[in-house]
Amino acid sequence: MNEIGDYILLNPIGQGTFACVRLAEHKIIHTQVAVKIIPRTNFEDPDHVARFQREVDLIKDLDHPFIAEFFEVLEDDTNFYIVMEYVENDNMLNYVNINGELQEDVARHYFCQLISVLEYLHVEKQISHRDLKAENVLLDRYKNIRLIDFGLSNTFSKENQFLKTACGSPGMFQRIFGRPNIISNFSIFQNF
Repeated sequence: MNEIGDYILLNPIGQGTFACVRLAEHKIIHTQVAVKIIPRTNFEDPDHVARFQREVDLIKDLDHPFIAEFFEVLEDDTNFYIVMEYVENDNMLNYVNINGELQEDVARHYFCQLISVLEYLHVEKQISHRDLKAENVLLDRYKNIRLIDFGLSNTFSKENQFLKTACGSPGMFQRIFGRPNIISNFSIFQNF
């Protein structure tokens, strides 16, 4: 299928565990958007239905300059579609892999923007992203970030600030920290 709603689906621009993302163009106003396509077959598990509904409920209420803007949800017989802002440059991981390490002032610029997003999510919205990684930080044409992929996100309250389920990208913890048994007795405060 090459169309959904008012959009013409173009080339694939991303692939995740549960969905793919395609570039699309609005038929009337000719603006480009990103369309996250989630097959209905993913919703045979009630947990996946709840996760999708939670993602939509969370992102439709977010309004921050460094979060990719949400436009609408569409559906047909085979898929659900989340239509959102298209961010024209690559993700942070690919950017660094291609261009090498960031200069300190550039890294500071991105880090300050990321802190701004996290403060907004945590303090104002009581939302934990839960899949924060370089692949989920996109760069726009002005070299500003856009945080994406709220599929694992969840809310918390001041009374209950701990989320109980493990989440994140498979293998990410081990790639960053090593095997869990190596760090089981480790404290980040041991040298302070």
